[in-house]
Amino acid sequence: MGLLTSIGIIVLFGLVGGAIGYLTNVIAVRMLFRPEKPRCILPGRRVCIQGLIPARKDALARRLGRVMAKYAYSRSIREKYKQRLEKEIAGLIREAVEEKLRQSPIQSPLAAMLLPGLAEMLAKAVTPMVIELLEKASLRVNVAEIVEEEFKSLPVAELEKVFKEIASKELRFIEIMGFILGAIIGLAEGIIALIV
Repeated sequence: MGLLTSIGIIVLFGLVGGAIGYLTNVIAVRMLFRPEKPRCILPGRRVCIQGLIPARKDALARRLGRVMAKYAYSRSIREKYKQRLEKEIAGLIREAVEEKLRQSPIQSPLAAMLLPGLAEMLAKAVTPMVIELLEKASLRVNVAEIVEEEFKSLPVAELEKVFKEIASKELRFIEIMGFILGAIIGLAEGIIALIV
């Protein structure tokens, strides 16, 4: 067998191996989400396949809920949220009081002069009470349960879209690595086939 033929066989093995590796990884990535419902591939429902995400959606929802409750709703995040709420609520109270006083039938220079101070005083007095009520109420809300319910309610197609938006580069890398690894294995097989 000539050198060109040997190189051709090795290259062919590499290309076939690369194609198989690529297609295998493309199918594996697609099977994260598909099929949505179990599909039996043998009669008698003994061998069924289903995408990883649809099959484990409830468990993922529970776990995501726990993680969100533990980390995303931590004390430091609640404190930052409280600070921002205080600022926003005080501003809204100020605006509402000023608007109501502007609409008042009593329009005098004295009222105009007192208006900003009165609005500020009311905002300072009411804001802490509102924040305290919100904090108490938020401690009674089960964040994990809310996140779990929301995750479960999302259609698998929507989850797939979000997942691909987040990890499209990584998924593409997995597919390309399938080709590269398949090609390396194919090249090795081609060399072994020529030697044996």
